[in-house]
Amino acid sequence: MESILKDYKNYLRIERNMSQNTVNAYCSDVEGFLSFLGSPAKDASSSDIENYLGKVASEGMSKRSGARLLSALRSFYGWCVEEGEC
Repeated sequence: MESILKDYKNYLRIERNMSQNTVNAYCSDVEGFLSFLGSPAKDASSSDIENYLGKVASEGMSKRSGARLLSALRSFYGWCVEEGEC
């Protein structure tokens, strides 16, 4: 898991030219999801993502943070497809 997150972090920083705060937030969001998932990123289903979003929403995550989380997951899985990881 650490290797894929390191590569994703480099992608965000270098290719997408995101600020360090955004990179850290996206990577933290993705890491939280992957910890919840407990299996490789390629094994995630849409219901896993829905379950995770429901879980964090029930824990009181703001709508703004929820939107960022969803954006981070979209970006991560888009990158995974481009890189042949998923």
